[in-house]
Amino acid sequence: TAADVIGSYSMAEINNGARIEDGKLILDGVDDHLYQAGRPNTPGMACIAHVTSGNLMEWEYHRPVFASKAFCYTECPDYFQMGDWHYFLFSSVRSRKDTSGRKNASGTYYIMSRKRDGPYHLPGDPLLFGSGRGRMDSYVGRTIEFGGQRLLYYHTVHGDIRDCIRKPVTWGAPKRVVQHADGHLSLKYWPQLDQIECGIRYRTPSPVDLQQTIGQGQWTQQSTEISGVSVENNTTILWLPVNSTDLMITGTISPSNEAIAGLLWRFEKGTGRALLVDLKQQTAMMTAIEFDLEENRIATQRIDDYFGLAASGELHVRIMLTSHRADVYIDDRWIFSTSMIDAPRAGRVGLLIGRGGVTFRDLQIAGLKPLETPVRP
Repeated sequence: TAADVIGSYSMAEINNGARIEDGKLILDGVDDHLYQAGRPNTPGMACIAHVTSGNLMEWEYHRPVFASKAFCYTECPDYFQMGDWHYFLFSSVRSRKDTSGRKNASGTYYIMSRKRDGPYHLPGDPLLFGSGRGRMDSYVGRTIEFGGQRLLYYHTVHGDIRDCIRKPVTWGAPKRVVQHADGHLSLKYWPQLDQIECGIRYRTPSPVDLQQTIGQGQWTQQSTEISGVSVENNTTILWLPVNSTDLMITGTISPSNEAIAGLLWRFEKGTGRALLVDLKQQTAMMTAIEFDLEENRIATQRIDDYFGLAASGELHVRIMLTSHRADVYIDDRWIFSTSMIDAPRAGRVGLLIGRGGVTFRDLQIAGLKPLETPVRP
């Protein structure tokens, strides 16, 4: 495990088929092995060092900008200033925390100060950009000033730490860094990404075939609203007249207080991906979804989740699908960035209700200029 949180252990490797199951190391007795580098004799805390020099040859060390036993690593520190506040970003993939609406999260954190040289402090919700449930979809984030705004761009990997080297990276779109009145930061949709849209594939009030459904439910359409209710809390899906790959999906979801509502995409051969929101639990979930044709059963597997949605009656949702990646925004605030290398490359788009009644309003689906995912030579 990553129980060592003072940064004194190197990352272990398991090779040639070795694996860990139920907390036990499984070896085949032939060539499976676990490799652990020796522990360096440097107990202490991960830190962002502070050194100065007048000639780039001789250096003077000062107190660290930031040091904490709460992190294994403070990789790729990135300094910038916004207004009266000074910030450092740093990334720590093996430090797992319950923070910023994520469980077991890692990624890029930030510290803040009123003075350039500190002291800096870690805010209450320090994860600016990252993934939950032990995933690595969102890892090293850096910022750049562009067009009078500060944007976050980032390095991405496949999704799981064991796959991060073997699998190709996936393209991610820049996010806008927003500063709140108390100095805290969050990420929002960058409107200039609208430029890569290339044609409307569907927009209400265009009609939908209300018979194109899966599961048990009742659906109606009136002008720009499509409403549905599940029967006896069974999951129901209504297909929209779209079957494509790279898309920008936007719309407003108005669920009842007890409802589970969602959008489904790239559904092909019984599998796909979905965003589900549950106002009762104030949770948004990114899930893999599977439909069993023989048993007429819909199953979901949670990939990542976000806690702390406002318990209001309306949520404006934006899902940006490019190549092997999904970016999800709720009320224009960034929520998820998830690798979809193991998901279908194309497929149907649908509306989903897992419980209760839901109204989907002002739906629009636009095509996006395709991006190719790089492949290692």
